[in-house]
Amino acid sequence: MRNVMTATLLAGCGLALAACSTPTSPAVEQARAAVAGARANPDVVSRAQPELNAAQEALAQSERALTEEDDLEQAETLAYVAQRRAQTAEQLAVARAETEAVQGAGEARERAIRQTLEQRLAELQAERTDRGLVVGLAGDVLFPVDQATLSPGGLREVDRVASALRDFPQATAIIEGHTDSTGSDAHNLSLSERRADAVRAELVAAGLDPSRLVARGMGEAFPKAPNDTAAGRQQNRRVEVIIQEGGA
Repeated sequence: MRNVMTATLLAGCGLALAACSTPTSPAVEQARAAVAGARANPDVVSRAQPELNAAQEALAQSERALTEEDDLEQAETLAYVAQRRAQTAEQLAVARAETEAVQGAGEARERAIRQTLEQRLAELQAERTDRGLVVGLAGDVLFPVDQATLSPGGLREVDRVASALRDFPQATAIIEGHTDSTGSDAHNLSLSERRADAVRAELVAAGLDPSRLVARGMGEAFPKAPNDTAAGRQQNRRVEVIIQEGGA
């Protein structure tokens, strides 16, 4: 029994001596805690992984210098680097999260504005095409026959378009004038240009930035319906406002 107790005592002393002989450093311990804290932070893992990796590598180098190379000075220098990199990773994670939140709020606002614009233009029976949202304005409502001065009803229609565009300052618009095939090509082209210019001028007068608006006369070149009936010619006498979210 005495031999067993003696053996147990000696073994315990051996473990204690081994523990005492393992190199330790408060700086390395602090670095381990800093890296562990950063590693446990999901924001750091998702938003600052490269910086976290750099902190972990510096800590590994510090531990090797301490335990394998017995170089306390180098170990503590690397521990300082590891701790600073862990702190940097946490700071960058916070900054990047804030940036993402701001961007997300901006994107949400843009979506809300876009939805509002589309709802308002839906009241004008806007059609979504590969060119943008197209608002068709009947020429017979906008202008007296063969003239390019907006009628009172035409002014009201253009003002409805202007009201929607004022609330969506990122949008631009192309105003295209169209005619039926009655009259010469030259006359129709000139009339369509003057009508497109008149609509553009009214939109500018309603408060829109002129740089957002382009007016084009298309003449009779793009009919919506055959010109051999009165109903078809009426459809072809029109002004189209093509609203684009980017540039015109």
